[in-house]
Amino acid sequence: MPSYEVNETDFVIEAFDSDFIFLDQRDGNYYEAADKVAELFRAIRSKMCPIALLNAVADHDKTVAQEASQAMMQMQELGVITLVEDVEGHAEGADGIAVAMLGEGEFVLEGFAELSSFMLADPVHDVDATTGRFVWGQQAVG
Repeated sequence: MPSYEVNETDFVIEAFDSDFIFLDQRDGNYYEAADKVAELFRAIRSKMCPIALLNAVADHDKTVAQEASQAMMQMQELGVITLVEDVEGHAEGADGIAVAMLGEGEFVLEGFAELSSFMLADPVHDVDATTGRFVWGQQAVG
Protein backbone atom coordinates (compact mmCIF):
# COMPACT_ATOMS: atom_id res chain seq x y z
CA MET A 1 0.00 0.00 0.00
CA PRO A 2 1.50 3.38 -0.99
CA SER A 3 1.75 6.52 1.08
CA TYR A 4 2.45 10.20 0.52
CA GLU A 5 5.68 12.00 1.25
CA VAL A 6 5.43 15.58 2.52
CA ASN A 7 7.60 18.06 0.61
CA GLU A 8 9.42 19.79 3.44
CA THR A 9 12.19 20.89 1.07
CA ASP A 10 10.08 23.43 -0.83
CA PHE A 11 7.45 24.09 1.85
CA VAL A 12 7.54 25.34 5.40
CA ILE A 13 4.60 23.70 7.14
CA GLU A 14 3.28 25.06 10.42
CA ALA A 15 0.31 24.02 12.51
CA PHE A 16 -1.89 26.80 13.88
CA ASP A 17 -4.63 25.61 16.20
CA SER A 18 -6.25 22.81 14.20
CA ASP A 19 -5.20 24.18 10.78
CA PHE A 20 -1.99 24.06 8.76
CA ILE A 21 -0.20 26.73 6.76
CA PHE A 22 1.91 25.62 3.79
CA LEU A 23 4.42 28.30 2.75
CA ASP A 24 5.86 27.62 -0.70
CA GLN A 25 9.47 28.81 -0.62
CA ARG A 26 9.69 28.66 -4.42
CA ASP A 27 7.21 31.47 -5.05
CA GLY A 28 6.26 32.89 -1.63
CA ASN A 29 2.61 31.83 -1.90
CA TYR A 30 1.02 30.27 1.13
CA TYR A 31 -1.95 27.99 1.62
CA GLU A 32 -4.32 27.40 4.49
CA ALA A 33 -5.44 23.81 5.05
CA ALA A 34 -8.44 23.99 7.35
CA ASP A 35 -11.26 21.79 8.59
CA LYS A 36 -11.32 18.46 6.78
CA VAL A 37 -8.20 19.16 4.69
CA ALA A 38 -6.24 19.68 7.91
CA GLU A 39 -7.51 16.32 9.19
CA LEU A 40 -6.62 14.73 5.87
CA PHE A 41 -3.12 16.24 5.97
CA ARG A 42 -2.55 14.88 9.49
CA ALA A 43 -3.37 11.39 8.20
CA ILE A 44 -1.10 11.82 5.18
CA ARG A 45 1.73 13.13 7.35
CA SER A 46 1.44 10.02 9.54
CA LYS A 47 2.08 7.89 6.42
CA MET A 48 -1.47 6.56 6.24
CA CYS A 49 -2.19 4.75 3.01
CA PRO A 50 -4.40 7.07 0.92
CA ILE A 51 -6.21 4.12 -0.67
CA ALA A 52 -7.13 2.67 2.72
CA LEU A 53 -8.30 6.08 3.92
CA LEU A 54 -10.40 6.79 0.81
CA ASN A 55 -11.92 3.32 0.95
CA ALA A 56 -12.83 3.82 4.62
CA VAL A 57 -14.45 7.17 3.81
CA ALA A 58 -16.28 5.69 0.79
CA ASP A 59 -17.71 2.95 3.01
CA HIS A 60 -19.58 5.73 4.83
CA ASP A 61 -20.15 8.36 2.12
CA LYS A 62 -18.95 8.25 -1.49
CA THR A 63 -19.41 12.00 -1.97
CA VAL A 64 -17.15 12.82 0.97
CA ALA A 65 -14.61 10.29 -0.37
CA GLN A 66 -14.63 12.12 -3.71
CA GLU A 67 -14.06 15.45 -1.96
CA ALA A 68 -11.19 13.94 0.05
CA SER A 69 -9.67 12.56 -3.15
CA GLN A 70 -9.90 15.99 -4.80
CA ALA A 71 -8.22 17.61 -1.79
CA MET A 72 -5.38 15.07 -2.02
CA MET A 73 -5.01 15.85 -5.72
CA GLN A 74 -4.90 19.60 -4.99
CA MET A 75 -2.13 19.12 -2.42
CA GLN A 76 -0.28 16.92 -4.91
CA GLU A 77 -0.65 19.48 -7.73
CA LEU A 78 0.67 22.23 -5.45
CA GLY A 79 3.67 20.04 -4.65
CA VAL A 80 2.94 19.78 -0.92
CA ILE A 81 2.75 15.98 -1.14
CA THR A 82 4.03 13.31 -3.52
CA LEU A 83 2.71 9.77 -3.87
CA VAL A 84 5.43 7.21 -3.17
CA GLU A 85 4.72 3.63 -4.17
CA ASP A 86 7.73 2.09 -2.45
CA VAL A 87 6.99 3.40 1.06
CA GLU A 88 4.52 1.25 2.95
CA GLY A 89 1.52 3.23 4.17
CA HIS A 90 -0.44 2.09 7.20
CA ALA A 91 -4.20 1.70 7.53
CA GLU A 92 -4.39 1.98 11.31
CA GLY A 93 -7.08 4.44 12.37
CA ALA A 94 -8.45 4.98 8.84
CA ASP A 95 -12.04 4.30 9.90
CA GLY A 96 -11.82 6.80 12.79
CA ILE A 97 -10.54 9.52 10.46
CA ALA A 98 -13.24 8.60 7.94
CA VAL A 99 -15.94 9.06 10.57
CA ALA A 100 -14.41 12.42 11.58
CA MET A 101 -14.58 13.56 7.94
CA LEU A 102 -18.31 12.89 7.90
CA GLY A 103 -18.85 15.57 10.56
CA GLU A 104 -19.26 19.29 10.16
CA GLY A 105 -16.76 21.38 8.25
CA GLU A 106 -15.64 21.70 4.68
CA PHE A 107 -12.63 20.66 2.64
CA VAL A 108 -10.80 24.01 2.80
CA LEU A 109 -7.52 24.56 0.94
CA GLU A 110 -7.11 28.23 0.11
CA GLY A 111 -4.14 29.90 -1.54
CA PHE A 112 -2.88 33.41 -0.93
CA ALA A 113 -0.39 35.34 -3.04
CA GLU A 114 -0.70 38.88 -1.68
CA LEU A 115 2.46 38.60 0.43
CA SER A 116 4.52 36.47 -1.95
CA SER A 117 6.78 39.27 -3.19
CA PHE A 118 7.49 40.30 0.41
CA MET A 119 8.23 36.74 1.50
CA LEU A 120 10.71 36.28 -1.34
CA ALA A 121 12.35 39.71 -1.05
CA ASP A 122 12.48 40.05 2.72
CA PRO A 123 11.26 37.02 4.66
CA VAL A 124 9.73 37.77 8.03
CA HIS A 125 11.64 34.86 9.55
CA ASP A 126 15.33 34.04 9.52
CA VAL A 127 16.84 32.10 6.65
CA ASP A 128 19.28 29.28 7.31
CA ALA A 129 22.52 30.19 5.50
CA THR A 130 23.30 26.52 4.84
CA THR A 131 19.99 25.39 3.34
CA GLY A 132 18.41 28.68 2.25
CA ARG A 133 15.17 27.64 3.96
CA PHE A 134 13.03 29.76 6.25
CA VAL A 135 13.66 29.03 9.92
CA TRP A 136 10.67 29.35 12.23
CA GLY A 137 11.07 29.74 15.97
CA GLN A 138 14.86 29.48 16.11
CA GLN A 139 17.94 31.44 15.15
CA ALA A 140 19.32 30.92 11.67
CA VAL A 141 22.65 29.15 11.25
CA GLY A 142 25.43 31.19 9.74
